[in-house]
Amino acid sequence: MTQIFQTHPLDLHEIRARIATFLDQRDLASCARVCQNWNGSFTPQLYNSMVLSTANVASSQSVKKYKHFIHHLTLKKPFAQGRIAWVFAISNLTLTTLNLPSNLDHKGDAQIIAAALGTNTTLTTLNLQSNVIGDDGARALAAALMTNSTLKVLDLSDPSQNHSIRYHGAQALAEALKTNSTLTSLNLHANKLGKEGAQALADALTTNSTLTSLNLRSNTIGGEGAQALAGALKTNSTLTSLNLNSNAIGDDGAQALTEALEINLALTTLDLGQNFFKHDGAQMFAAALKTNSTLTSLNLSDQWMRTINRDFGALALADSLKVNSTLTALHLGGNSIGDDGIRALANALKSNSTLATLHLGAISTHSIAQLGVDSIGNHGAQALAELLTTNRALTALYLGCNSIGSSGAQALAVALKTNATLVTLDLWNNVIGLNGALAFAEALKTNASLKNLDLGDNTIEDSGAQAFAEALKVNSTLTSLGLGSTAIGDLGAEALAEACSLNCTLRILKLRRNTIKAKGTKALAEALKTNSTLTIWCEAL
Repeated sequence: MTQIFQTHPLDLHEIRARIATFLDQRDLASCARVCQNWNGSFTPQLYNSMVLSTANVASSQSVKKYKHFIHHLTLKKPFAQGRIAWVFAISNLTLTTLNLPSNLDHKGDAQIIAAALGTNTTLTTLNLQSNVIGDDGARALAAALMTNSTLKVLDLSDPSQNHSIRYHGAQALAEALKTNSTLTSLNLHANKLGKEGAQALADALTTNSTLTSLNLRSNTIGGEGAQALAGALKTNSTLTSLNLNSNAIGDDGAQALTEALEINLALTTLDLGQNFFKHDGAQMFAAALKTNSTLTSLNLSDQWMRTINRDFGALALADSLKVNSTLTALHLGGNSIGDDGIRALANALKSNSTLATLHLGAISTHSIAQLGVDSIGNHGAQALAELLTTNRALTALYLGCNSIGSSGAQALAVALKTNATLVTLDLWNNVIGLNGALAFAEALKTNASLKNLDLGDNTIEDSGAQAFAEALKVNSTLTSLGLGSTAIGDLGAEALAEACSLNCTLRILKLRRNTIKAKGTKALAEALKTNSTLTIWCEAL
């Protein structure tokens, strides 16, 4: 006889509340309307995270009504100054994350935020990206940081260069860091701190013991600013991530930082991309990697591309990779490394068992105007293919914007048939042609590890698309396939559409900038009706 246990109403509330954590916003809203008991279970999760825009007045009213449930709030578009006050006022109740990108249009707005921050006791993350902050706003926020004891993440980046923070603002923030004991991440990307601002922050790092991440990308700090920060790194034992990308630090700054790496035991991530020091700088970092045992990610992209021997830096770094056992990610794209340099790196990685991510080209999300040109050809690709047959550590390989042709692509594809660890392969903007595409399609029929493959900006046409369609019918691991700008027409689109109606693992299919017309678009749209997990990037959809 079956024994029946009665469920207490409080248990039902707990069950519904747990179910709520797995539902999207639409389902949560539907469940909350069923009855009063269900409303009490599903409403907290429904309003846990909210995004508002100026056109969404109803959501604005909901924020006021359900402010005690809200933990994460984002305002996507500029709001009036009066609204800033009430938005921040609710933070004293439950709000922990406030995102206000491009919302503060007047100089006094930052002061309003700072005044609330001075007494706030719940907010841990504040995003003020692309706002009118300037030195006055930075001073006000710095004063708030001297009393605030909960904020951990502060984003004051200014990629749009609206009203940048300069030396005086940086000096105020540096003074605050000397006493603040809770902030762990400070983002000052694309302001105008200069060498003086960097020197002030470096001085703060000698005493601050809580900051773990500092982003000073694009702040024109120069060699002197880099030298000051390097000096601080010799004594600082808490900073783990430092971004100095695009700061023209030169060889002097590079040398100071490499000397710091020989002493520092805390830093794990260092971004020095686009600083244009020469091959001597690369050689110095190579020497530092032989002794440093904490750095896990190093970005040296766009550095020695104008040297006489373009492979000099790569040869030095390859030598260091033979003994380094901690680095897991290395970015060397935009350095015009040729096949000799690639062969040296590939040989070094045959004995290296820790490097997991290797960037030897541009990432497909960048525009060509932003990129340095790389020089890997078929011989370099063949050396990397040979590496992939034995290496069991590499999980991501980026080769975008190189000169790899069909034979190099075919070699890499053959390696994928036996390699069981590579998860991401990016060959965007090469010259692999139809034969290269056919080889990769064939490899996908047996490879069981690759999840992301980008072959955009390679001419593979309808025949290549049809080959990938056949592969997708049997492949059960690939989740993202990039075929943008590959001269695919309606025939290729129809073939891919048929495959997508059968494949249940692919999540993203990139088909932008092709020659797909109405017939192909219709087929893709029909496929999406049966495949609810796939997103197709195509202008016509």
